[in-house]
Amino acid sequence: MRGKIIVHEVDIIAKKEKSYMIECKYHNEPGTSTSLHPALYTYARFLDLREKPDMPWLVTNTKCSQDAEDYARGVGLKITSWNFPKNKSLQKLISLKKLYPITILKTINDNTKEKLFQAKIVIAKDILNYPVKDLMEKTGLDEKEIHKILEEVKIVCR
Repeated sequence: MRGKIIVHEVDIIAKKEKSYMIECKYHNEPGTSTSLHPALYTYARFLDLREKPDMPWLVTNTKCSQDAEDYARGVGLKITSWNFPKNKSLQKLISLKKLYPITILKTINDNTKEKLFQAKIVIAKDILNYPVKDLMEKTGLDEKEIHKILEEVKIVCR
């Protein structure tokens, strides 16, 4: 999006009552946290945009540092992280909506995960939307493996 000074890469623009400029920060290393820097540049990007959304928002799959949370509160930057805010954290939203990623399934190996990703299946409960034969065609997995996956998904998502 064009800013007053530079062009910015904006991950998501969302609208529901208000409009949001969303910065997504993904970490795949265990123990990693999102520091103050992403909060700073998310808010700076928001300030520079010519067509300003109503609110900036930082979403991350990790915990945020206390500095990041404090800064966000001070400037009005919305944050959704693994454990923040308390009642609407990523962890709570995933559990509430049962939006568990297929990566939590213990019955599948990396090769099977990749086949599911290639079939554009990333949320475990989405597997339940397909007949077994369709899953076999979409993924190339055999019927026995699909039944094993379906059983685990039913347990995880009950």
